[in-house]
Amino acid sequence: MPNFRDMFKNYVIDSEQDIPTEYREEIEQKLNTEPKDLQFEATKLTPGVNGTVLSKNIEIKESFSDSSVYYFGHGTTGDKTVLDSILSNGLKVVNPKKIRIYSNTLRGLDSTTIVFGSGTDKLFEQEKGKLDNWPHKSSQNIVIVSLPKDYVLRNMDIGTFEDPYKPFYFGSEECGFNLRPEFIKGIYNADTHSFTENANFYQNLDEEIQKKLFEDIKTAYIKSYAEVSNVNPRETSNPLPLNEQEMVKISIEWYKEQLKKLREDRIFDEQELGRELHDIANGMRKTDFEDATHSVKDSARDCKEVELYKDDEVRELSDDWD
Repeated sequence: MPNFRDMFKNYVIDSEQDIPTEYREEIEQKLNTEPKDLQFEATKLTPGVNGTVLSKNIEIKESFSDSSVYYFGHGTTGDKTVLDSILSNGLKVVNPKKIRIYSNTLRGLDSTTIVFGSGTDKLFEQEKGKLDNWPHKSSQNIVIVSLPKDYVLRNMDIGTFEDPYKPFYFGSEECGFNLRPEFIKGIYNADTHSFTENANFYQNLDEEIQKKLFEDIKTAYIKSYAEVSNVNPRETSNPLPLNEQEMVKISIEWYKEQLKKLREDRIFDEQELGRELHDIANGMRKTDFEDATHSVKDSARDCKEVELYKDDEVRELSDDWD
């Protein structure tokens, strides 16, 4: 029978002795000096700017045909000022920590976009009806996001409800996160049936700027993976998009997060546990307390047995948060 406590663990190491010796000193230093909340610094952002306007379907479909990327759409009824702001500053994808209690809060890219999937020669034709009749507020402008697949966290290596698109964000838990503007492909207009390209889309940038951009992406990828995955980066189902030096970095980050979670999940001593249970059970009848604890155990067992998988179904937030 599985250990009841193990059902709630969000880490996989059993003790501090599981940390490789050569990593321990650096990990302790990081734990003592780094901020507690996740943050992604952008060393340099390249704001988006309006580029070529495509009006023929045969031209537009080329912008949706890259099989190495995933495409998304964010509808907005905002005016030119709103569109220019999104293009320049990126798309807001996660709200600041203090307002995440609200039901319509932004919790990631898939909470404010519709996922179109991988690029194909027919993707634009397949999604054109949706683009011309956007399901949310009949938005006339659709911001098209395009992310390289290599740096999307793989669902099989991270938690079911974790955000696989974090490597493309910048910001902090405190202030919220935006999608980097370099990954906005352009804006489709449902009234004119035209597509305005982002001249500073990442694939259009010069080699040196792209190199610096993906250094940031890899740094965010390493932090994100370490935070949300219980799979040792050396044991993933498929190789990670990192060189050996970067694999050392992600291994250190991963063990650091594992150690932090292990230490936070300390076991109560008998006296401390007694105080905690007294506070919880204060004023409850014995039968009510027993029912509550049995309910928790039953729920934990059910959660353990049911496997949940992410799919490609359309998910959309009820507000644009423009």
